Amino acid sequence: PVILVGHSQGGVLAQLAAAAHPDWVCAAALCGTAPLASFSAVIRSVLASGKPPPPSVFWHMGFLGSLYFMVTGRVWDAGVVRRLFLLPSTRDCSFLPGGLSEYQARVLAAPSDGWPTQQHWFTPSPRSRGLVDKPVLLMTGDSDVIYPSSLTWDVFRELFPHAERRVVRGQAHCFVDPGWETAFAAPLVDWIVSAADSCTVRADMPA
Repeated sequence: PVILVGHSQGGVLAQLAAAAHPDWVCAAALCGTAPLASFSAVIRSVLASGKPPPPSVFWHMGFLGSLYFMVTGRVWDAGVVRRLFLLPSTRDCSFLPGGLSEYQARVLAAPSDGWPTQQHWFTPSPRSRGLVDKPVLLMTGDSDVIYPSSLTWDVFRELFPHAERRVVRGQAHCFVDPGWETAFAAPLVDWIVSAADSCTVRADMPA
């Protein structure tokens, strides 16, 4: 069995993979991502909370910009990259030789996901059954404007009642702001090691 780790739309794909092949997945870490549920489920959750929705991608890009981003999966300049994926105070990315400039260039050049991975919002019902009774870690940056925790947590809780939730302080959507090594990477690795201890290899699975 495998432990799936998915970030952003990768977290959506991890949920789809677990739903399609539940016997092959023993745990999942879903980082900075959305629940595999319809958009209406998220709206109902926000309305039920009685609280205004938090600042999100729509506040940072406007309606047309947000629509373009959701449909195409692309952003158009380095300024948008910074607004969406990083803290305003972030001035460097320590894990790349070229620092922040290289990070922004890679994001701008990356293949888009866009509509293929946004279709889950329009599914008639959640399809996350493959993880319901398995260890699930939900990690969200406290400054994530793509998938704010307060927008997604209630729906995630319905899908995965036993999930462990961690709000990562001092991090935006991509978990590359200063201090990411200790705030995000270290606890994620610790959780994966712990989850691996609970995974068992089935006799009918190929090595």
